[in-house]
Amino acid sequence: MLIAVAGVAASPVAADARSATGVQRTISVGHRLTDVAFSPSGRTAYVTDGRMGGGAVVVIDTATAKVRATVGVGAGPDGIAVTPNGEFAYVAHYGTGAVSVFDTASNTVTATVPVGAHASGVAISPDGGSAYVAGWTWRDGVNYGAVSVIDTSSHAVTATIPVGQLLDRVAITPNGRTAYVSDHTTGLVSVIDTAGKTVTGTIAVGRYPTGIAIAPNGRTAYVADAGNGSVSVIDTVRNTVTGRIAVGSEPEGVAVSPDGRSVYVTNEFDHSVSVIDTRTRTVVETVVIKGGVIGVAGVAANPDGSAVYVCGWTRTDKVYRGRISILARGVAG
Repeated sequence: MLIAVAGVAASPVAADARSATGVQRTISVGHRLTDVAFSPSGRTAYVTDGRMGGGAVVVIDTATAKVRATVGVGAGPDGIAVTPNGEFAYVAHYGTGAVSVFDTASNTVTATVPVGAHASGVAISPDGGSAYVAGWTWRDGVNYGAVSVIDTSSHAVTATIPVGQLLDRVAITPNGRTAYVSDHTTGLVSVIDTAGKTVTGTIAVGRYPTGIAIAPNGRTAYVADAGNGSVSVIDTVRNTVTGRIAVGSEPEGVAVSPDGRSVYVTNEFDHSVSVIDTRTRTVVETVVIKGGVIGVAGVAANPDGSAVYVCGWTRTDKVYRGRISILARGVAG
């Protein structure tokens, strides 16, 4: 599964806060787009093009919705996250088992950090000091998951935490004390103490958990249960599931709005985005991404809450064509 939630960015499209969510603009670029992360200023979007051959990071000016650069980064780039100071983006490579360190000033790869056979999700600690990378290896018919911790000053792996089996995505609480990792095989979310670099517990969610996102107040995590067509809601204080919300078919990516009032869930098989009101825990709107057979992947909301970016692709005659859909965001409820 190649879906994730990344950072935030400004959008070239503004919407009245009372308006409904809907596709306002599209950007055709790349091939099989997998994730999106944004600079702290919101002026730039970084999108991973996950081709196994010729994978790239696409750099987009969010004010004009124009591509500034397309930079080759190696096979199968998947998850991406930007450091809080905006100087680097970390790109997890499913194909090479490494993480590329992308210098955002020069749009070049300045380091490559080996982490394992299949690297998928990546998250940066709030202080910017560490990158947490979810990955897994396959040996003798068994998947072995691990989270690699990279020191962002030295670009070196400082810890490897054995976790579950086939890991997908990782998210860190705003206080930086806890990381949550989805395990696609076991149906569990593992809880990691970032100070001790140890797993302190697991939380049973739905089948095939993929994307995961944490509310701005840090009290709630939302997990896409791809196998159940639902989102599990986790109380991060008690580390228990407090509810499950039905969405579309094969939910993958998850993002929370900056005000914490809305959650956006990409549904790959429905080619749609479910909009959840976090107060009522109900789907208040479903936005269909039109224009052919589209796989819907990474999703992120911009800092002022006016728009949401959704990555996806079309496939015709075995050829993938990437597309970013820019959704104007209406306030849930």
